[in-house]
Amino acid sequence: MILEKLNDLAVYKATEKSIICYLIENLNVLDSLTISALAKGTYTSNATVVRFCQKLGFSGFRDFKIQLIKEINHQYQDISKVDANMPFSPGDNVYTISNKLALLISDNIERTHQMLDPVAFAKAVKYIDESRRLFIFAKGDSYIRAMIFKNRMIKIDRYVILADENHEASFSARNATPEDCVFFVTYSAHQYDYDSFIKIFRSHRIRSIILTANDKSQLARQCDVVLRVPLDESFGSKVAGFASQISFEYVLDILYSAIFNKNYQINYNQKQIKESYTNRIISGKAE
Repeated sequence: MILEKLNDLAVYKATEKSIICYLIENLNVLDSLTISALAKGTYTSNATVVRFCQKLGFSGFRDFKIQLIKEINHQYQDISKVDANMPFSPGDNVYTISNKLALLISDNIERTHQMLDPVAFAKAVKYIDESRRLFIFAKGDSYIRAMIFKNRMIKIDRYVILADENHEASFSARNATPEDCVFFVTYSAHQYDYDSFIKIFRSHRIRSIILTANDKSQLARQCDVVLRVPLDESFGSKVAGFASQISFEYVLDILYSAIFNKNYQINYNQKQIKESYTNRIISGKAE
């Protein structure tokens, strides 16, 4: 395959490497790329480009370009449905991996968007907006997404507590009051401690939200609001949680944006004031 040959840069001269790099960076406009434009973009000549194509077994640039376009189109057809658990295979080159991940990301965001329940989102925004404190329960990769969400929320003067920080979730569960809101971010929703916590929250009439792919779980069934994402990954064997974390980040971005938008100008001004003050602290100019 042409792309596999291009990926092995060690066998090429410096001028040939520059041609390969230019081609890889401009695959999206390959259809309209001329030999003159390629030569100019790589500071070579038409003759150098032709010799490069002949080295790969083609009669010239036109023949090479036609076959490369066919190969790219064929790859797109082959990876139109990417396995979220194993999105790439042994032997895939960087270009193939990037194609597969791009398709996985775009497809996942589109399907997450289609699953969006406006009523559930509106309710979640209301609960968070009205709460004195927001306790977020999340572990592993989901905890990292929760950290990003918290970082944004504190900049608009929201009190957010990452309950699982320092493994002190049980203390956070006991500290929550009816003035607060609890938010579970868990793909599988199979967390024994969370199943125990939700009973406490329900008994104390504390509002609860869950972001999950498993809306049939015991935990989800007991939460006041369920925000769903596609169930693409297995709960066990996978290369990484690409799909789940893409969905989580997208949903959390929507939540933050909707909360920000409720008091847009106030939140914008608060954020600007705080960022300006922080920059002065860092630069040593704060009084």
